[in-house]
Amino acid sequence: MSIAVFSDIHGNLEALNSVLGELASRGIRRMMLGGDLVGYGADPVACIERVMEHQPMMVAGNHDWAAIGRIDTGSFNEAAAAAASWTASQLGESHRSLLAALPLEHREDDILLVHASPMSPSEWSYLAEVDDVRHAVEASDRLLCMVGHSHVPFIYGRGDGQEMFDRRPGRHTLKPGWRYLVNVGSVGQPRDGDPRASFAVVDLGSRSVDLVRIRYAVATAQAKIRAVDALPDFLAWRLHWGF
Repeated sequence: MSIAVFSDIHGNLEALNSVLGELASRGIRRMMLGGDLVGYGADPVACIERVMEHQPMMVAGNHDWAAIGRIDTGSFNEAAAAAASWTASQLGESHRSLLAALPLEHREDDILLVHASPMSPSEWSYLAEVDDVRHAVEASDRLLCMVGHSHVPFIYGRGDGQEMFDRRPGRHTLKPGWRYLVNVGSVGQPRDGDPRASFAVVDLGSRSVDLVRIRYAVATAQAKIRAVDALPDFLAWRLHWGF
């Protein structure tokens, strides 16, 4: 059975709807969400409610917890902190309760799901380069560790005295005896120079991971951000460039 794993929606309803539409067209109903439903984008409430229609297994992201005051925004940049403050003002009690209940990690079959790093989930470390990932994969006790947070998709594998690291979209076959860490990228705010929404499809039966990119209505998402005075224009600008 195929499982869609996605992360970092960040209040971008247009990107989320495009991903959910793609999953429906593929007949994929089982989903896992690696955190950060909210933050940055103009539709935090709509994104939470849309996601909950599908009842995915979810873990917490740092922006989820920042929006409910569980962590402070002292380490956030100015734009991120402003977005967290505005997002907090939009959430109802039911949305806050949902975000507060999210765990830091989830294990299911051969998959470990965590927002940032399996080494220290609550420290929100970024995994984007090979040197970072080499140490992190050792902290996983599953065939596949699935993460987000850095908004940069890739697959890393290690086994038989070898390793591989690949950022390219497409299907990757999992080798017997190897361990893998996959960054699924970001649905709502990619940062690898490609503005398309990013997610992964895992098929444990065929032992494969597909890194997927799809287009969405970027201009609409940008216009919504610019219509909110409290959200910095930079958050709209970066969507066009995937940065």
